[in-house]
Amino acid sequence: MTYSYILKKQSLLSILLNLCLLSQVCAAAYPNTTKTSTSHFNTKGTEAHPVVLNESIAWLVADHQEGITWIKDAQSTAANTRLEGQIATLDWRFTDSQKNKILIAAIDNETSAIHLITFDTVAEKFFSLLTYKPSLADTEALCLGKVDEAHTLYYVNALGQAKHVIIDLGDTNNPAKMVNVRELNVGENIKDCSIDDVSETLFLVEEQIGIWQYDARAEGQLERSLITFDKDVKVESISALDHKHVAAVSADVNEVWVYGPARNDADNNEKHIVTLRYTTTVPLDSINAVMIEHRNSKQILLDAYSEVSDELTMLRFDAEHVANDNNTKDRTKDQSANIAKFSPKAETQPVARFGDAADDPAIWLNTQNPAQSLVYGTDKKSGLNVYKLNGELIQSVDVGRINNIDIRKGVMVDGRISDVAVASNRTHQSITVFEILPTSGEATYLGEIKTNLDDVYGICLFQQNDVVDVIINDTSGTFNRYRLNLANTAQLAATKVFTFSTQTQPEGCIVDDENGRLFYGEESQGVWQRSLNDNLRAPSLIAKAEYPVQADIEGMGIYKVENESFLVVSSQGNNRFAVYRVDANNELLGVFEIGRNMQAGIDAVSETDGLEVTNIALGDDYPKGLLVVQDGHNVMPLAPQNFKLVSGEYLHDFIVDKR
Repeated sequence: MTYSYILKKQSLLSILLNLCLLSQVCAAAYPNTTKTSTSHFNTKGTEAHPVVLNESIAWLVADHQEGITWIKDAQSTAANTRLEGQIATLDWRFTDSQKNKILIAAIDNETSAIHLITFDTVAEKFFSLLTYKPSLADTEALCLGKVDEAHTLYYVNALGQAKHVIIDLGDTNNPAKMVNVRELNVGENIKDCSIDDVSETLFLVEEQIGIWQYDARAEGQLERSLITFDKDVKVESISALDHKHVAAVSADVNEVWVYGPARNDADNNEKHIVTLRYTTTVPLDSINAVMIEHRNSKQILLDAYSEVSDELTMLRFDAEHVANDNNTKDRTKDQSANIAKFSPKAETQPVARFGDAADDPAIWLNTQNPAQSLVYGTDKKSGLNVYKLNGELIQSVDVGRINNIDIRKGVMVDGRISDVAVASNRTHQSITVFEILPTSGEATYLGEIKTNLDDVYGICLFQQNDVVDVIINDTSGTFNRYRLNLANTAQLAATKVFTFSTQTQPEGCIVDDENGRLFYGEESQGVWQRSLNDNLRAPSLIAKAEYPVQADIEGMGIYKVENESFLVVSSQGNNRFAVYRVDANNELLGVFEIGRNMQAGIDAVSETDGLEVTNIALGDDYPKGLLVVQDGHNVMPLAPQNFKLVSGEYLHDFIVDKR
């Protein structure tokens, strides 16, 4: 036979049953007994990528000498559309729902440059978008995906760095560009990568080690898990299917594997379902697979290349055993909550160092010129930063590890009316006090007021006329209420007037001065409300940390619409923000996310600690106020943490629409 691959003359069911006996790892259900079909290409190439169109299947074929070829019939000898070049490998995604245009990323075999190309499936024409040539190290692997509703590219270089970029396709007025997002150190032996768009998972294969799984999202955690091989081989090629399933081959053995999540919660995603093994005359060096629906059943269409035979071959087999699992969540779908998307208008300069540093913001209102208002932001590594509304850093005050901060206007300081900022200081277990200069808005450090707390954490202020109280907590759950005395700044003083506690760790808090209401978060439980006019009145849990809100409960602020108060809370566990109608039985209006602003080059917001919000107009850029949030992962490009500034128009319209 001229065929490069000879399958055993037995059903796929028999193969799987034999494998279960050998490996003792069986799927919960077996596919129907069917013959596995094979065929080969008459076209020269070293990689073939199946493209499922509406009524047919076509292929993108890469070759070191021929370039990229579009094939509509793999067995036909008729001429096909070709883009000349020397292509080592490629990946692709549709750019529209009509499947009229394809985005292609390819590695140049000679220069190691990355070519971005589009292909019109109707006109059958290639168009070059841009070419990027890495300056320091050769490109070893790349993969495309549709992640966070954006075209996402990962490419791995010879130094073991996986570069994450978003591709902006541009338009008639703006050229296409690659926007750097972040960088992962993944090791120097990465041979291939692939992205599952459904679960937004990045797969990287490290030969002789296994297949690493990463969160492919820009704001995803930099954590990984490993799928290990079931025998001692070097695996060099993988292809994601869907719902965290991935196919793999090795040039050492004549086998094909399909790995995926286990079918029970105990095993989670660490063990494969089953290994598909095919007896072949030659091993496979590269594969590209796709899951397709065929006559009401799932099938895997797998295109493979072997250096030994120098042929491209197609395998097609049933895939009922890798049907969608309930345990594998599709991150792109959330049926239980209507999630609004806001975008930041500006971002602050990053804090000085990487790590968990930026934490809590406050807004200083310039009553004479609101557009010149400022953002005060804490840096848990060093002190206080002060920013303009465009994000420019104008002042840093090194006073220790301050955590949370709040501001009040019209406070008596040394016999004069002034503005003050007060922060919790974990270096000194103290209350740090700043005076704010009325002309410039910059901070003057006044000093520290010692507390009897062991590990100070959250802080907020309560002002009635000329009396200012400080509510400060520590990680044990203790809250102290101090009455601030700034009559003599040479001897700062505060008198403790009340104390209470939560059962577990709190942090963020905010006070509604007008109504004497304290709102504070117990991170794992939810939001509490307490009267500051009646210390003996029991607090009430007004909002639980339950879906669509997820612990930790962190920062909070009050936004007003037509004199009605709305509490905005950071739901850190799922990168969202909740809005509660606290004047109407604490109704949860809904949740929102803060996504990226591609035009301004600002990344999305995730793992927010502190926030602050005002409904007061701050000039033309913020006509309905301002929402400031800490960003736990600052990317596009990767940088230390910072704060994002969001127009209050989003929040105003969200509230008006929901209430």
